[in-house]
Amino acid sequence: MSLNLDFFCQQLPIERCDIPLFNDCSPTLYLIRLDQLRCGTNDRVMGNKIYKLLPNLQLAKGQNYRQIVSFGGPWSNHLHALAAAGEAFDFDTVGLVRGERPEQLSATLCDAQSLGMRLQFISRSDYRRLCGGLDRSFIEQQFGRSWVVPEGGSNTAGRSGVRAMGRAIASQLPPAVDHIWMAAATGSTMAGMIEGAVEAQQGNSEGLFYGVINGVNVLKNSGLAEALTAGLAADLKVDRETDSFGVEAGSVRWRVLNDAHCGGYAKVNADLLAFHRQLEQQLGEPVDHVYMAKVFYALYQSLQAGELSDVNAIAVIHSGGQQGRRGLPER
Repeated sequence: MSLNLDFFCQQLPIERCDIPLFNDCSPTLYLIRLDQLRCGTNDRVMGNKIYKLLPNLQLAKGQNYRQIVSFGGPWSNHLHALAAAGEAFDFDTVGLVRGERPEQLSATLCDAQSLGMRLQFISRSDYRRLCGGLDRSFIEQQFGRSWVVPEGGSNTAGRSGVRAMGRAIASQLPPAVDHIWMAAATGSTMAGMIEGAVEAQQGNSEGLFYGVINGVNVLKNSGLAEALTAGLAADLKVDRETDSFGVEAGSVRWRVLNDAHCGGYAKVNADLLAFHRQLEQQLGEPVDHVYMAKVFYALYQSLQAGELSDVNAIAVIHSGGQQGRRGLPER
């Protein structure tokens, strides 16, 4: 199979969604089903991770690298996707996992190992050091010649991929959509969505997105908006103003919502669990609690508060990650 990213930018799966939880207060709701994206025969690579990984694999192949090394935690969607991509495109993969090796691997790491990924557990201090500096010499001493992808795939190549994703989404949304909702952690995918939407507008005037991009911060980190602002200022070179819906980049406005993390990354509380249970029942499919449940929960709260009364239609980017649902204890 080709590593061409264009394949995953054509005819995105966008569907109208009817969720009873939202019926009384919601504008028309669409799901951008990135979770349905697959590549290779293993049927595991999915979601926004495709857009970050394929440009890295293209560069690695072009420079004759046969091994990819990257970083993540025990429930890392990124490592899960990288392992599957390695199997699909014939790369060896190494996952440097934060912390001591547990007696029993998480389901995510079991999958990664079954897909051929070599797992190496490293101390949290070494993890921070390697992630911070991407110490290529140390990695190559330990694992041989390797293409190193940072945690989450957020390097220049990965950023180019999520910009392509942003352009594709902005160009294919139904015209009525004036709000996009998505999860945000490091902010790299959200940055790509904003940048891609702005790029899609350049030289075009019809059928493009000119609304608000809402990023639901799943980390207990109030500095995400500031980091995004700084990064976008360098990349877009546009003036931006603050208004009631957040920060403007070109003709695309965006904001970060910091109050739906429910205690921090992968944390849950009783309210989220109750909402999550209803959401899964009504969607008829599993929803991960780390990202997507919090996006839907934040959207539900905003609608209930009447904050989106003038909105015509909302599109939620379903970024995937259902495999991480196995990390939620049985209720």
